[in-house]
Amino acid sequence: RKIVKDDLFESIQIPISFINTEVEESGFLKEACEKDIGVIAMKPLGGGRLEDPGLCLKYIFSLKSVVPVVGVESVREVEELVKIAEDPTRLRKSDFRKMEEIRKEIGTYFCRACRYCEPCPEGISIFKVLWLPIYVKQMGKQRVLSGSIPQDIEKAKNCTQCGKCEERCPFHLSIIAGLTRSITLLEKLKTKN
Repeated sequence: RKIVKDDLFESIQIPISFINTEVEESGFLKEACEKDIGVIAMKPLGGGRLEDPGLCLKYIFSLKSVVPVVGVESVREVEELVKIAEDPTRLRKSDFRKMEEIRKEIGTYFCRACRYCEPCPEGISIFKVLWLPIYVKQMGKQRVLSGSIPQDIEKAKNCTQCGKCEERCPFHLSIIAGLTRSITLLEKLKTKN
């Protein structure tokens, strides 16, 4: 909020998605709009964790004076996003129900893969380790175990708990605890294999 009050910027870029609605609920967006400060929503798809781009962008487009910035990997993805942006359909009750279901499923407390926590002094690829449950869900246990992810997680055992990653995290995640959870999950996956 200090950014808006100081009147130093014409636009700001901050993480906004239907998962983390604090920015909207705090009145920050309203204040920015009143001061004619443009707001760019980064991570509107939750760093790739949210699987319904249509729902994610409908939420962003429902916010006054907010423009999303979305990473894409193909022309097809750009075409899909343009189609979504051109659709005048607003959020419906069913959309709000679906957003709530997703919040309950994945929580509001997760890594968005922004990588602000890195570099780790021990060379740990923090976001890869924290994303283990997502990789398992998206790729399946066998594919995860046969790839490079287990080596990344093994490296996480070298964590000295210095806390530098947690100091840098804009989402205030308990990264050290998350590393431990992923190490434990990997061990369970290996024993069930």
